[in-house]
Amino acid sequence: MPALSLPKPYPVFKAALNAIVDEWQVDYARAYPEDLKTFRRRPDPLTFDLAWMTYLSPKFARNVAAPDGMRVERTRDGGLLMIAADETFDTSNPKHMAAAESIRTALAGLNARLEAEYERLWPTRRR
Repeated sequence: MPALSLPKPYPVFKAALNAIVDEWQVDYARAYPEDLKTFRRRPDPLTFDLAWMTYLSPKFARNVAAPDGMRVERTRDGGLLMIAADETFDTSNPKHMAAAESIRTALAGLNARLEAEYERLWPTRRR
């Protein structure tokens, strides 16, 4: 009997992320390993931080210059998909972490705009 071959996580996670985007027309979506959370600057889910894959809707994508040197794709809806690694993301891999940091840096302006909007709408919100 031949050995069972499981699919590699990268194409599975990418397909799942694209399926979520296609089905629910979300503004953003992210995929990341649980241990990547320990490297984040802020635990706030309302801001963009380190991730393996980050999707931005056309509304958000138009305000972001995608970083060079990594996989960047346009989605069917005109959104932007930035991928830090074409393989299973590993926080011990310096190339993966550098790419995730590049994505976080590219999203800094969007984070600032979102924070300003949240402050305007909910000035009493505790941080």
